[in-house]
Amino acid sequence: FTVWFGVAIWGATQVQTDFEFIWFLEGTDGWEGVQIRDEYFPNIGSRIDFFSFEVDYPSSTIQTDILTMEEDIKNCKDCDDKWINPNTLTSWYDTFAKWVDDGNCDGVS
Repeated sequence: FTVWFGVAIWGATQVQTDFEFIWFLEGTDGWEGVQIRDEYFPNIGSRIDFFSFEVDYPSSTIQTDILTMEEDIKNCKDCDDKWINPNTLTSWYDTFAKWVDDGNCDGVS
C-alpha cells in the first residue's frame, strides 16, 4: 500500500494541464472560424467574456469594484504570465461611464 501511495503522490505531481475549448469544435462551423482566425490573426488568442448578474450598478462601491476588476485584468494582476494582450480589453462599462461623465445622463430617469 505504501509503495502504491508513493507512486500515486509522485504521479499526481507529474500531471500537466493543457486545455483548449477548440478541441470540442472540430467538424463544426466554429472550427472553421477558429482556423481562419489563427491563419490571419495568429497572435490574437482566445476571447474571454465576463458576465455579471443581479448587480447594483448605481452603487458607487460596485462601480469602483468594476473599474478595479478591469484594471486588474488589464494589468494581469496575480498572473504568472501575461494572459491579456495589451490594449485588447473592451468593456461596455467604460463606454457607459464616459457617456455619463460627458453629461448625457442628465434628465434621464
